[in-house]
Amino acid sequence: MADPVSASLAALTQPATLLVEKVSNAIGRHFDPSQAIRMAEAEAKADRIRAVSQVETEIEVAQLRNRAAERFIQEQMSVQSNMEMITTRAIPHLSVNAEPDKIEDDWVTNFFDKSRIVSDDQMQELWAKVLAGEGNHPGSFSRKTVNLIADLDKRDAELFTNLCRFVWVIDGSKRPLVIDVEDEIYCRLGINFETVGHLESLGLIHVDLISRIGFTIRGLPSQAKASYGDRRLNLKMPDDDRHGLPIGQVALTQAGQELFLIAELKGVNGFFGYIYDLWRRFNFVPRKETDAEATLSNLIAYLSEDTGVHSNPTIIARHPAYSQIVGFGALAIPLILEEISRKHNRPHWFQALHDITGETPAPEETWGKVDEVAAAWLEWGREQGYLS
Repeated sequence: MADPVSASLAALTQPATLLVEKVSNAIGRHFDPSQAIRMAEAEAKADRIRAVSQVETEIEVAQLRNRAAERFIQEQMSVQSNMEMITTRAIPHLSVNAEPDKIEDDWVTNFFDKSRIVSDDQMQELWAKVLAGEGNHPGSFSRKTVNLIADLDKRDAELFTNLCRFVWVIDGSKRPLVIDVEDEIYCRLGINFETVGHLESLGLIHVDLISRIGFTIRGLPSQAKASYGDRRLNLKMPDDDRHGLPIGQVALTQAGQELFLIAELKGVNGFFGYIYDLWRRFNFVPRKETDAEATLSNLIAYLSEDTGVHSNPTIIARHPAYSQIVGFGALAIPLILEEISRKHNRPHWFQALHDITGETPAPEETWGKVDEVAAAWLEWGREQGYLS
């Protein structure tokens, strides 16, 4: 049966061919897609051991040498198979613009020195993604990170992957937002006091379980960008940046940031809202609209768009959206006041506020003077607590 690498050589893309060549050149006779060279060497060495055993006078010594020869062959076959499977698994992860020929030979040698005994499928896949990631962007994974991976077992890899499911990208930097390791949203994925300590001991994260708010980010722009998966937020940072943006009790080390690049991530249900509520308490994001508020916003936008050519509030008041907005009662007042503050179609909004509240805060002598009536309603809104 053909080995897994040589069976697919004919169909390899250029990046894949370059990767195979790089591996072969970097580790020489320790890697050959057909296994022929390495196995021939192993057999030759085994034959020498057997030859010595044949002239031994002691039968037990001869048998021991024979067993040693067979074991050597099996070990080398296993090592060869592991190296080839990791390389084969790496090929699908190469990008069309990969440059594996630019990987340093010493890096490849060290890589296979650390990964050659890995036979577990999941761990081979992890090593393969690192090899492909380095091929896609040479210099992405330091030798220190490669050496660190060698100390990981399958449980460590799964635990780190679960931690990465809580990573946000904030102003271009990857940040795991673990606000409180005792919260259920983390514990149900195995992230707790004990496991974050373990990941810290492995060199993947830094942990701060002592201070009240944990790590913070300072120096962000006034309109910083944050994203979780495909969901995005605009963060409004205060002019006074003494406290910074709270991001919780965990931060990725350099090795952790490198390994995050290959983590297959799935979002955690409810985690976007969990972080949104946290940042809302610090006024970094606006208050979330309720379903009713969202409906109101849509009605207001619809009314404004559909009646843009009209200036007569009586005509506008006949629009079906107008009656629905008024029907929301006090819930509609803050949104209407916001429209007034933006100078959007204000006369009919004066009428809507009157229909809802029964109030007429503007003195009679100002009626017909849009700016003065608007100022009176806005002042009324602040007095009533609808505006800050």
